[in-house]
Amino acid sequence: MVNNAFHDGDNDDLSMTMETNGEVAVADLTPSAGGKSVNREGKYHCMVLSVKKEKESLLDTPRQNPKVGQSPTHSPPSVKIVFQVLAGDYEDQKDLHIYHDLYLWKWDEETGSYRLRSGKELKMPLQICRGMGLCSQQDVENGVFQVNFKNAIHKTCVVEVRNEPYEKKDASGKVLETKPSFRIPFGNVWLPDDEAVADVMKDAEAMAIYMGSKVHSGGATGTVQTLF
Repeated sequence: MVNNAFHDGDNDDLSMTMETNGEVAVADLTPSAGGKSVNREGKYHCMVLSVKKEKESLLDTPRQNPKVGQSPTHSPPSVKIVFQVLAGDYEDQKDLHIYHDLYLWKWDEETGSYRLRSGKELKMPLQICRGMGLCSQQDVENGVFQVNFKNAIHKTCVVEVRNEPYEKKDASGKVLETKPSFRIPFGNVWLPDDEAVADVMKDAEAMAIYMGSKVHSGGATGTVQTLF
C-alpha cells in the first residue's frame, strides 16, 4: 500500500518511512541534473549528484499488453537518481553521469492505483538504498525505518553499469531499432569500502571524506553483502 506517496508539503523534504511489509510516505525530491551518460560497462566510484521525484503520468499511447504490476494507461511513479563518476574501471568515463529510476511502487489491479512494493519486492531498491548509505542490514531486520533520499545527495558509492540494449518496437512487436542503454543491473550499488568492490579504482579525496565521516558516525555506514 501507499498512503500519500507524493503528498503536498515542504518541497525540500525527501523523507519517507520504509517498511518491508508496510507503508511508505515520501515527499518532494530535488531537481534532477542533465549530462552525458556513461557509455562503457564497468564499475565506478560515484557521487550522488541529484535525486528527483517523478509522479505517475498518463501514457501517450495505452499499453497493448501490460505486464503484471503495470498500469495500462500510466507510467509509474519513481525516484530518479543521478550519479556522477569520480573514478572507476575506465578513466574516460570520469565526470559522466549514470541515470537510474528507482521504482518503489507497482500497479495494483484491485484498487486501480499504485502501491508500495513490499517484502522481497523491496530487495533491489533496498540494496540501492544500502549502497548509498541510507539504510543498514540492521534497519532491514528491524522491519520499520526512516529513509530520507535527500540525504543521499553528495554521498559516494560504487555503481555497476551494464549495457542492456533498448528495443524500439512497432504495434505488432516487431523490433524497429536497437539502441545501447547503460543501466544499473540488479540493484548493484555498494558502499565505497564494501569488500565486494575493493578492487575498483576510487577517488582518493572522496574516499578520505567517506572514511572520516564513517569514523565520526561510529561506523554507522558499516558494510553488508546482501539485504535478504
